[in-house]
Parts: sequence; C-alpha cells; structure tokens
Amino acid sequence: MWPALWVDVLWDAGTIGERPDLDVRRPLVWDGDKEVTGTGFFFRVLLIRSDEGGGFVAGWLGCRWNRLLLEWSYTFKGNAHHIKGMHMAIDIGISESDRKSIVEGLSRLLSDTYVLYLKTHNFHWNVSGPMFRTLHLMFEEQYNELALAVDLIAERIRALGFPAPGTYSTYARLSSIKEEEGVPSAEEMIKQLVQGQEAVTRTARGIFPLLEKVSDEPTADLLTQRMQVHEKTAWMLRALLEG
Repeated sequence: MWPALWVDVLWDAGTIGERPDLDVRRPLVWDGDKEVTGTGFFFRVLLIRSDEGGGFVAGWLGCRWNRLLLEWSYTFKGNAHHIKGMHMAIDIGISESDRKSIVEGLSRLLSDTYVLYLKTHNFHWNVSGPMFRTLHLMFEEQYNELALAVDLIAERIRALGFPAPGTYSTYARLSSIKEEEGVPSAEEMIKQLVQGQEAVTRTARGIFPLLEKVSDEPTADLLTQRMQVHEKTAWMLRALLEG
C-alpha cells in the first residue's frame, strides 16, 4: 500500500504554458473552503510515494477559468509508476442507464420528502386550537425525521453516480405533493399530512420493480425503511381523526 496525499494548488495561467510537468515554482495555496475566482487554473494534485523509493508520480484533475470548471483526464510519468486520469467509472454491477432510471425515481422521492418536510414544518408553526400542544409536538417530531430522510435519499443518489436535486423549483416540478398557501384548520392539516405521507409511500413503492430487476438491494433497503416510517406516521395521523 502506498501512502497518498491530495494537494490543492492554484496555478496562474502562465505557469501551465511554461511547465506542463508540475512546475512548483509559482504555486499559491488555495483554501478549499473558498471559491476560486478570477482568471487562473485550479488543480487538485495526487502525490503517491513508492515503497521502492523510486520517487513520486502525480496526476491532476480539473481547471477553473473565470469560475467555469473544466475536467479532463491526464497521465504523468514519474520515477516509479503511472497514474491514469482521475475519472473512475462506477462498476457496482448496475449499468449506467439503470442507475440513471433509479436516480430519477429517487429524485421524485427526494422531492416528495422535502415538500412534505416543508409542509409539516409550516403546520408545526401555524397549528392552533384545542389540540395545539399535541399537534405542535407531533409535527415537530415528524419534520425532524423527514429532515434526516432527505439526507439519506440524497446520499444514495450520489452513491449511484448522479447529482442530487437541490432547488425549490426542481422539488416543485418533481413532487406529487402540493404546497399549502394558506393556514388550514388543525383537522385539515392532519388530513393533508396523511395524504402527504401516503404519497411518499406510493412514490417509493413505484421504484421497486426496477430495483428488483437490477438487484439494487441497498436502495431497496432504504425504501423499505422509508415506507415503514411513512405508513406508520399516516396511521398515527389518521387515528387523530377517528371517533
């Protein structure tokens, strides 16, 4: 096993033209927490030291020019070994087209979950009436659980190799749950949340045929857990309307 180290460096445009072999005379340290601005190249460099003492080999990924991120693959020859470009294909036994289809379903689930989170939080703030304390606390428990679920779904999307949607406009377009513009009665809030919990369950269940086809057990496990939560929550909310 070779020790490896990622080094972030900011190069000016002239350096690359003069020394394509990692000239380190004029690097500027780049703070990874700050956005790179202006004209220049940002390189993330991988240095690996050989156990045989043969020196270092390195490869780079990406450049930033006026905030536009470009990516390519490149190979450097070092004293010891070669490193191919940094774009690694995902090989988990599921084709890219199938992963994309799964992500489309998960993106709808993420959107439903986020819209339901927002609606539940809204109702937590604005509920009133004789059941105020009961519903205020119940809605708080529910939106906290939904907030955690959003992260789990988004991370599964990323693990499948695609970006997770993260804008209100995308959520509104993909979600099957409608936002509430007004302040309904406490009873109407409960009804809407029952409908929302059931909608998320239907969205999750609709992804299963593809998951079974491609044997995506991790996603299936996540959705099974999500459906258990939503079906139980819908039952508890419906119980408030009985009697």
